[in-house]
Amino acid sequence: MAPVPEKILWLVSRGYVEFSEKGYQQLFDGSYNRDDVQNAIMFGKVMKKERDETRVAKYKYTIIGPALGGDQLYCCGKIRKVRSGEEYFIITFHDAGL
Repeated sequence: MAPVPEKILWLVSRGYVEFSEKGYQQLFDGSYNRDDVQNAIMFGKVMKKERDETRVAKYKYTIIGPALGGDQLYCCGKIRKVRSGEEYFIITFHDAGL
């Protein structure tokens, strides 16, 4: 386990977060909200760092951390460039089952 990179913490703490279509569907259909996902990233640990196969970003990160209620969330995302700078793009998230 590794700490979450400072760049990700900076983006998430300032609300520069966007969800994939799948991520938005998980927000609407599931029991976790945006604040749960942001908390999991802010207080989580990087479990895996791998090259982004789509090449939109250099890496994608698997982070496991606590939702506001204490459940552990698995969150997969990447830093990507946008017109206004950068954002942390959430690909998917779900209960980590821990």
